[in-house]
Formats: sequence, structure tokens, C-alpha cells
Amino acid sequence: CLLVTMQSFKLDDSGASAAGDVAYESAIKIQADALSNRAASHIMLDNSPCALEDCEQALKIVPGHERAQVRYATCKLYMCDFEEAKALFRGCKEKKMKGKGLHADVIDKLSVVEAILDLINITAKAFPMNKSNAEEVVASTSRHLEYLPKSRELVYAKCNVLLSLHKYSEVLQILSKLKDKCLLPKSRAGTYCSDSRLKWLHALACSGMGELEKAVRLGEACSSSAGEEGDGHDSIVSRIGKWKKLLDLKREANTSYENKENKRSQELYTEAIKLAVSPNVVECPPFTAILYCNRGATYQNEGNVLSALSDCARACSLCGTYVKAFTRASSICEGVQLYQLSSQFLREVIDNCKEKGIRLVKKDYKSICQQISRFSSMLGDNYDTADVLPDYYGILSLDSGAQVSQIKKAYHKVALRCHPDKDPLCGHVSMEKMNLVFTLIRQAYDVLSDESSRLEYDEERASQQYKQQNYYYGGGSYHDTYNHGSYYHNHQQQHYHHSSNKNFRNNWRRNKKKNNGGNSGSGGNGNFNNNWNRNRK
Repeated sequence: CLLVTMQSFKLDDSGASAAGDVAYESAIKIQADALSNRAASHIMLDNSPCALEDCEQALKIVPGHERAQVRYATCKLYMCDFEEAKALFRGCKEKKMKGKGLHADVIDKLSVVEAILDLINITAKAFPMNKSNAEEVVASTSRHLEYLPKSRELVYAKCNVLLSLHKYSEVLQILSKLKDKCLLPKSRAGTYCSDSRLKWLHALACSGMGELEKAVRLGEACSSSAGEEGDGHDSIVSRIGKWKKLLDLKREANTSYENKENKRSQELYTEAIKLAVSPNVVECPPFTAILYCNRGATYQNEGNVLSALSDCARACSLCGTYVKAFTRASSICEGVQLYQLSSQFLREVIDNCKEKGIRLVKKDYKSICQQISRFSSMLGDNYDTADVLPDYYGILSLDSGAQVSQIKKAYHKVALRCHPDKDPLCGHVSMEKMNLVFTLIRQAYDVLSDESSRLEYDEERASQQYKQQNYYYGGGSYHDTYNHGSYYHNHQQQHYHHSSNKNFRNNWRRNKKKNNGGNSGSGGNGNFNNNWNRNRK
């Protein structure tokens, strides 16, 4: 259509048409329509640059061409130049275009552009946001990315909100699909590899996944390009410095722990935790979970049950698939006869790993299953272990003869340190496990601080210990001995008990054989009976 029109109507030197003005204007209109319609075809084929050229040519021929104006603005939208697209659509709206369906199309596309700009502005200024709002923003940006998959600003917006929701693996999946792709608009950077902002998002996602050393490498690569572009260079360098400091502190604390410098190791872990946890952000939650769990081990070495359990509970809250934190928490609970809670920690970590599709190491999985099976057999045995009283003295790290003043002092000390509302992680993770720890503290204090309750508790506990011993010597299992007393001592007694029975049986057989073979009558039987009674005694 365009070529035929150009051949049929030729211009002379003065610009006048050989066929007359009316025919010339009609031909020019046909040319503009043809260019505008070809632009629409290019848009449908996701070739916005060619569509933009056709629209520019059409508007050069007929400056007031309505459809070309709308399609020109649409090209700017699909090329992710949102601010210019917004201005163009507003201009089209003010003109009140008469073409069929044009005005409604302009209003719809203007609302889309404004919604995109609102999303970009929200993600840039509204942090921190609550979870429901953040999820709504993610859903909205995902809808826009379906038809604008190369929009740099929408990718930034979605990844930033996902980071705030701690969905680091999703961010890494999005970024992995963008490698070697040219994002729009092209004015700032070309491919993913040359975009410092995308590199920084990658570094933040790696830090959130616990890969802090990789995050440092990516951050350093990002800081050099960010310095050239002048895009948040100082904040990036500061964050990388914090990551390096965390790695150094953890390394030094681990060395101190291996050298059995428990107090020094505890101080270093505490310093690292203070650096990692701030009111606004938790640096690298899986890494911070390791710090808490390792510090819990130092408290466990000191016999500080509540501090150890609190740190393990924090580690479990930060990383629901961190096996060591759950198994250590289970071990601590078992030490103070909280058997059901011990089993609960172990079952939870298996469920969490299954839910997230994480396959446990075969050795760890087998060990956890054996522990769960052991607790199940204990809780369902003839001796009702489920009703065993917790060791409230052990929970508060007190002796059984502690005075009331000592109990109150211990309670106020741990209550202040373990209160969920005053926990540094409050607002970042669920406080369910810290509430559980605080409930244990309160239960222990309520029982031990009241004289009558304490007396009743001591009597019941002594009665249960007596029953445990009788149950054991009456044929109790290995688990009862292991969990309710000194395993080594009871094991030695058990070994001696079996050895005595064996000697008794051997003597009984020897005497019986002797009496049957050499003696007869009541005398032989009397000697045999005396020997039997003596051996039995």
C-alpha cells in the first residue's frame, strides 16, 4: 500500500502534487495509515523499536495522526520508558481522540503506566512493609512482567520485595533467567553482566541464602562498576565491609571454641550477632542462625540451659532447615526431661525439609529417625514417661536446695534476657519458639517460688525417681536408664547384675549335677537346697 501510493503521487520541486491537492492529501493519509498499521504489527511481534520508527515517520507525514500518536506512546510503554509513556498518554487523553475505541484504549494504558510507576515508587520508598502488602506488590509486578519481561525497573521492584520477604531462592531464579538478556530501557545498562544494580541484588540474595563468601565476591565486583556509575557506591562498600567482619569474627570464634576457650568464643559470637542483627535488618539469616547455634553450644558447655535453648530456638526460627540447631535444641530439652519437646524439634526439622524439597544427608536423617523412634518408644512404654516432671531446677540452672531469693534472682535474670518482646529478632522472625522458652521459664518459677507447690513438686519428683529405679531393676529398658540417671553407673550395675545371674546359674547347675551324681536321699537334697539358697542370697 505504501509503495503503490509513493509511485502514484510524485512531488515536483515546489512540493505540489501532479494529481492535485485533494488526491495528494488522500494519498498522504493512506501512507500514514499504512505506517501506523505496520507499527501495530511490529508491536504484536514484540519489535517495538521498528514500530517506533514507523510511528515517527507516520507523524512526520501527518502530525495529527491519532492512531500513530497512541501507538507511539504504546511503543514507549513496551520499551519500558514509563515516564515518557505517561506524558504521551496524558496528552492523548486531553485531546479526546475521536477514533473508534481510541479514547478508552488511552485511558486503559494510562492507568497501566501509572500503576507501574506507583509500584516502582512503593518499592523504592516504603520499606519496611508488612507481609500482606509486600505479597500484593509481588503479585502486581508479576502480572506486569508477563507482558513486559525485560523491564529493568519491574525486575528491580519484584526482587527487592522478595528480598524483604526472605524469598532469596526466587530472586536467584529470576536473575538466572536474565543472564545475557538485554533489559529495557537501554539507556542505563545493556545486559545483566553490565548492570551493577542486578549484581547487587544477586549479592544480597546469596547473603540471604547463607553464601556470605560468594556475596562478598559479587559485592566487590559490583562496587567497582557502581563506583563508575555513581549508584550507591558508599552503601555497597559499607555492607561488604560488614560481611567481611562477620566472616572474620566467626572464624576467630570457631578457632577459640576448638582451643576450648569457651568464654572467649562466646564473646566473639556475641559480637558477631550484634553486628548481624539490627532493628531494620538481619544480615544473612542462615549465617546468623549458625552464630546463634554456635553460641548456644558455649552456653551448653557452661550448663546454662535456658541461654543455650534460647539461642537454638532463635537459630531454628531464622532457618527452619538448619539441622544442627534443631538437634541441639532437642538434646538440651532431653537433658531437663522435656522429652515431648525434644521429639517435637526433631519432627519439625524433617517436616520443614520435606516442605522445601531439601534432602537431608543420609547420616543425619538416619540419626534423627533413630532419636524420634527412641522418644516414641519411651513415651509409649509401660512406664509413663510422658508424665515425667521437667527438671525445673535444671531449667533455671539451680541446685535443688536453692533458696527463694536465689530462685527469684535467677528468674528475673533469664526472664529479662529471654522475653520475646525484647528479643532482637522480634519483628524479623516468628517468636513462637521464644514464647515456648519463656513459658518454660514461667512454669519453673511458678512451681519453685511457691513453697507448697515446690514441696509437692519435690515429693513427686522423688517418687518418680524411685519408680524409675524400681522399674529399671524390674526389667526396664536402656532408654529409661539413659534418660533418668547416670548412664555409665547404671550400665555397670546392669553388667554386674547379669554377671551375678550367670554365676548363680552356673553354680546351680554344678551343684545339681554333683548331688544327682554322687549323693542321694534327703542329705544330698538338703546340701543342694542350702547351696541354692546361698547362691540365691
